[in-house]
Amino acid sequence: MTKEVLVSICGLHTVTEESDAIIVEVPASYYKKDNKHYIFYEEAAEEFSGTIKNTIKAEEDKIIVSRKGTTDVDLVFSRKQKSKARYSTPLGDMAIGIWTKEIQIEETAKQLRIVIDYMLEIEDVPVTDCKITICCKENVVQAT
Repeated sequence: MTKEVLVSICGLHTVTEESDAIIVEVPASYYKKDNKHYIFYEEAAEEFSGTIKNTIKAEEDKIIVSRKGTTDVDLVFSRKQKSKARYSTPLGDMAIGIWTKEIQIEETAKQLRIVIDYMLEIEDVPVTDCKITICCKENVVQAT
């Protein structure tokens, strides 16, 4: 896969039987080193002015998503494990917990697909079941 890619991230959050999807699609940089995938991209902070710099580091049983800027957090997804993080926003901080149920990574010559199935806790209270799908593919520029 080339260094310049297009990353699409679809987050699905389910509370009781209601689901809410959030989709982000942005240009990104990608590389692979020592069997680990690295994805770097920026996004505008919707609620506040500024940008958020994102880094995704993916390996077989562990995904780390780091967000720095208007919001700061390091999310660690480890298969069949629980992790905790401090989520910092301009409105204040909160403690979150992540119980990672499953991680799937599929790689082809032109695409990387990561699926993370997890349960989210806020201040030690279970809040929602979540699934994030990250698709990283070559950014093909169309000739006009």
